[in-house]
Amino acid sequence: MISQPSLVSLLSGIYDADMELNENVSFWEGCLPSTLPIQLNKLGYRTEFWYGGGLNWGSLDHFVPKIGFDAWHAGPEICGEDAPQTWLGVYDHIFLEEAAARIEASTEDGPVFHFLYTTSNHGPYNMPYEKYGFDLSHVMKDAPEVAARIARDKKVSRRMASIWYADQALIRFAERMKKDFPDSLIIITGDHSFGALPYEYDVAKRREPTIREAVLTSFAMYHRELTPDMLPSRIGGHMNILPTLLELIAPQGFSYLSPFAPLTQPLSHVVTPYCWETEDTIGDFRSGEAQPLKITDGPLPTEHLVRFQEERDALCELTGWYVRHPELLEQR
Repeated sequence: MISQPSLVSLLSGIYDADMELNENVSFWEGCLPSTLPIQLNKLGYRTEFWYGGGLNWGSLDHFVPKIGFDAWHAGPEICGEDAPQTWLGVYDHIFLEEAAARIEASTEDGPVFHFLYTTSNHGPYNMPYEKYGFDLSHVMKDAPEVAARIARDKKVSRRMASIWYADQALIRFAERMKKDFPDSLIIITGDHSFGALPYEYDVAKRREPTIREAVLTSFAMYHRELTPDMLPSRIGGHMNILPTLLELIAPQGFSYLSPFAPLTQPLSHVVTPYCWETEDTIGDFRSGEAQPLKITDGPLPTEHLVRFQEERDALCELTGWYVRHPELLEQR
């Protein structure tokens, strides 16, 4: 539900479960065999980590090398200390343009996996969005009355501008990679939800997010040969990305490690340390509440319902086991 455990989970192959593996000295000295970079290394991929901020954030300068990346880059270092920055890191479009230029100029042989992590879509939303092309009346041209009301609320309009800006930067980067590397596989996801919708302007007159809006984030996967029938599951989570990626790129017979199923097969449910999901329902372990996934006008019905508790506890215990037994970590 916040950035660090999301990032660590994606890279480690198991849930961080709020144990802050990135801040644990044992994980600066060894790593899990399930990590994404290590498994890609076995397939012959060079792996590189790019972060828009400083690598001292979240002790990434200690964690990222040991988790198996071959190279790592910080926004202020590659873009220059005078590059425009938020309190978290270099503006997305500047960071991604510099990363793209360096990726294009690389002379490395063989396949490469790039993990890029941006920073700009974050409060206090004080970037010069209009300078970079944001026009609320154009973005919301199909809802001019709502746009006019939002324009009078500077806090909400700047939050919406931040979403637009971050999307534009990501789209331009993805399109550039598609053009320069036609066989590239591109995955885009968010680290967590952050309450993007301005409920005070919702036509359904809601005043709070649904569980779905509070816990789910974005996901997109593109390759020129990828078709919808290859990803039959209608639901999924961050931890299903690693096995999906390996299923798509690895040769037949390659063995990989993951406690989670790939999106190349239908999933009956998804379980995280925070919530659970089936094809028609989403529930929150913390509140014990559940709602339909399908959003309709007006408040959604909420019921007290907890499912998959034992599976949730087991996933957290798996992480706890490695924390208590650092001798099981691989030394690199």
